[in-house]
Amino acid sequence: MEGDIRYWLALRRAPDTGDVNIRRLVEHFGSPREVFRANRADLSVAGITSKARVEALAKFLKSFSDWSFIDDELSKVSRMGAKIISLTDNEYPELLKNIANPPVLLYVKGRLEKEDMQAIAVVGSRFATSYGLQQAERLSCSLAQKGITIVSGLANGIDSAAHRATIKAGGRTLAILGSGLDVIYPPKNTPLYFDIAANGAVISEFQLGTSPERGNFPRRNRLISGLSLGTIVVEAAAKSGSLITASCALEQGREVFAVPGSVNAPTSKGTNKLLKQGARLVEDADDIISELSVVLSGVLSGFTKDKSSISRDSVAEPVKPVKPRPQLTSDEEALLSVLAYEPRHVDAIAAEVKFSTAQLLSLLLALELKGLVHQDSGMQFKLV
Repeated sequence: MEGDIRYWLALRRAPDTGDVNIRRLVEHFGSPREVFRANRADLSVAGITSKARVEALAKFLKSFSDWSFIDDELSKVSRMGAKIISLTDNEYPELLKNIANPPVLLYVKGRLEKEDMQAIAVVGSRFATSYGLQQAERLSCSLAQKGITIVSGLANGIDSAAHRATIKAGGRTLAILGSGLDVIYPPKNTPLYFDIAANGAVISEFQLGTSPERGNFPRRNRLISGLSLGTIVVEAAAKSGSLITASCALEQGREVFAVPGSVNAPTSKGTNKLLKQGARLVEDADDIISELSVVLSGVLSGFTKDKSSISRDSVAEPVKPVKPRPQLTSDEEALLSVLAYEPRHVDAIAAEVKFSTAQLLSLLLALELKGLVHQDSGMQFKLV
């Protein structure tokens, strides 16, 4: 309900409170509205262990009055013809609920359907070769014709090819943004953005107005894999965002597929490496369907039917990946020991650790993906 959405949005403005703690609070109190009725003692028994955090949160809940900002956000979303879906809404994708750190809110332009449980991600290089574009189009078209939703990231190259081929085949496609829903990136894909919204949905976990900062895209990538039963990497360089998506998929208990490429092509270094590491080799759509049918015990049984005959009832519930306690490397442990619940600029953190800037940012990203660190605006980081 919109009333609950207002409270969800308000909770996201609470200091020192990321999605992990918001989920914990809502689960304990039953709704975001009830969280705002909690006092210090209530917050302590709800699992907020830091005394300083309890004090700050209790003060925020008691004094929050910036409802005009919340209503303005909702008004902007409505004018866009979009909506905000919370983690407790029936429309929230079931597959995404099963990842380790699902976003508590999704901004959605378009429609989410039950058949989107039957989704495959197609990702790859922004600087794709003609071979890569051809493979992305061929696989996406074939899968879409079998009733499979194609998920990607609206980027240039492979992503755009996958979206366009799916739409041309009459299928459904979901685009996940690394920016606010009202910030289309890259701008040249504006027409494609609206085509996707009309043939599926454009989705973001970020507040309206959020710019496409570099650090947003790994978070975007975990949603691409989290909304999908498996991820196909078509082309990827040795160091590529697509490999982050593949890594997220593995952590989420999902399958990873790779299209083989020339040993001489830089855009195939990443995909060929994935194959060496055990990713499933893909030549056509049947490779994917066959593999997923076996691994997920019939989740894709409905894919052999015509698209019009596929229903949620004909598909078994997906296997839910186990959510173990995140395992940390010694470097991650060392970095956690110097972080605080108050946001600190990355330069201040760098002054206390032995890591290079590149190593530090990589470690911070890893901890954020594990749900232990939250990044505020201006490269400020804090414990969750």
